[in-house]
Amino acid sequence: KYYLFKGFTEMKLGDFKAAIKSFEYLNSHSVHRHYGLWYTGLSHVANNDIPAARQVLEEIIATDGHYKKEAKKLLRKI
Repeated sequence: KYYLFKGFTEMKLGDFKAAIKSFEYLNSHSVHRHYGLWYTGLSHVANNDIPAARQVLEEIIATDGHYKKEAKKLLRKI
């Protein structure tokens, strides 16, 4: 949970690159992985890196992630 909250803090401070790095630590954690992916996608959008955001959102959808519905909606918007 440390990296999840660290990433939230970095997002709040506007340091989206640091947030993405923090969320990447969650990729190996089975429970928190989907949270990490979702917030990584949001960080890419906030950082205006749309191709990277699309890739992450498509991964959420493909893996039937916790944020699947939200990822589909956001993917349509960007």
